[in-house]
Amino acid sequence: MPTEAQRPGDLAIKDTAMRRCLTLLAMKTIARFYRCDGPCVPIAPWVIVKKGEDIDLLTEAATMIFIASQTNIPVPHVYCSFIRKKSTYIVMERIPGKTLAASWPGLSDLEREHVLMQLRNIIQELRALPAPDYSDYNWINAQMTKMMTTNGPKSSA
Repeated sequence: MPTEAQRPGDLAIKDTAMRRCLTLLAMKTIARFYRCDGPCVPIAPWVIVKKGEDIDLLTEAATMIFIASQTNIPVPHVYCSFIRKKSTYIVMERIPGKTLAASWPGLSDLEREHVLMQLRNIIQELRALPAPDYSDYNWINAQMTKMMTTNGPKSSA
């Protein structure tokens, strides 16, 4: 019986019943021992699960794999991604450390300049990537239409 994530055009990665089951079990049990921050739930010192109700998380997982394979930009390794009961999950490598926002106030001017140079190099590397092959135009068009109708302009009333 096909799962929700096995529809044509889906971007699920290594989606198996065993991976789904273990991920959901870990989120119900082991995750309680870790501090949760937003949509990301740690399930081990080296693994984190990002959960949301948006198909864009599958696109995010596929984009991370694409960037890792085509550039030298460091991104977390994606172990799997799937959809279950209208929720999307990305199981990925957990990178320990502080966020840039938390670290920025304590950085010296020289350290800030170094960070900005790294960001500049990352952006240049991303801009050098070739445009993706949109061979599945119908699926992309449907996703864009869905985004525009559900996330369209908000009234300013």
